[in-house]
Amino acid sequence: SSGITIADAGQIGSASDADSIAIASNGVVTFTQAPVFPDGSIAVADLDIDGATDIGAAVVDADLFIIDDGAGGTNRKVTASRLKTYAGGAATIGALTDVTMDATNFVDSILIQTESDGSAPSTGTLSSASRNIGIGKQLATLQENYAIQKGFSVLKTKSMNRFKPMMILNLKNGFNITKVYTNTKGQTKIVFEKQLKQL
Repeated sequence: SSGITIADAGQIGSASDADSIAIASNGVVTFTQAPVFPDGSIAVADLDIDGATDIGAAVVDADLFIIDDGAGGTNRKVTASRLKTYAGGAATIGALTDVTMDATNFVDSILIQTESDGSAPSTGTLSSASRNIGIGKQLATLQENYAIQKGFSVLKTKSMNRFKPMMILNLKNGFNITKVYTNTKGQTKIVFEKQLKQL
């Protein structure tokens, strides 16, 4: 056969490091020093992430990720705490998803939070002192404008008879009742729809 053949359990090295590469009889290669590869020579497909051991714990601020800095090919490390900072820098409410808030930390603030079934809240939305000053209408207008900017043509909401302020706000804002149904919990739901006018 052609090429260079090394004896089983043989070694390849230099005068200063004779065993820098050891080749076992089964072909397994062991390096005594970390090999240096040219930049960009290892493809992402060659990384066996699925074969790695699970962290077995929650991700904490000090955990490290690898990013391609500016998509320019330079890989750098980044801590999980930086990812939180980046995610928290969203410019609009619509840019945030799966957000959980600790209501105990909201002092003298407005907290908008749905019930566990996704319906409008019966308590905790606006204090009696803050009602009738147009906050709900302004939020609804912002929501509509955002939906229009994203190309949506119809806006739908759901409510229940016990949330009369919510129902009245919907009707004042041009919504129509399109459906009434009873869900699996025996609750009567009212569906509102509004056709959006493109800007």
